[in-house]
Amino acid sequence: MYAEVYAIGGAPRGAPGQVPGPTEVWLLERSANLSYVATETARCEAIASIACTSPNTPTSYAIALGAGLQLTLNSSNIVAPECDPIAGRCVVTLVFPFRPVGAWFPALTLHKVGVASIAGT
Repeated sequence: MYAEVYAIGGAPRGAPGQVPGPTEVWLLERSANLSYVATETARCEAIASIACTSPNTPTSYAIALGAGLQLTLNSSNIVAPECDPIAGRCVVTLVFPFRPVGAWFPALTLHKVGVASIAGT
């Protein structure tokens, strides 16, 4: 469901109820996909899935998952330290820079954090 979308300056962009232009959808969609990749990678690590254990890594899992969602991730975008058994959780952070889209939309970097409880704790 989309709310009415306003461009910078408060002017409506398109008619009420119309799907927003590709810039807004692209940013919102990418943000949601990044959150999904971060959370699923943390979950994969927490349950010690074969997809996230040797020779695979949480980083390679996140890259593959992101590729399926048309995200170009590499190891420099992903921080996936080993799970913390004392805290009983796994934390994965994705850092994804967006290029500027014209003068009104400067460069933007999204930071998404996924957290999952370690299985059995």
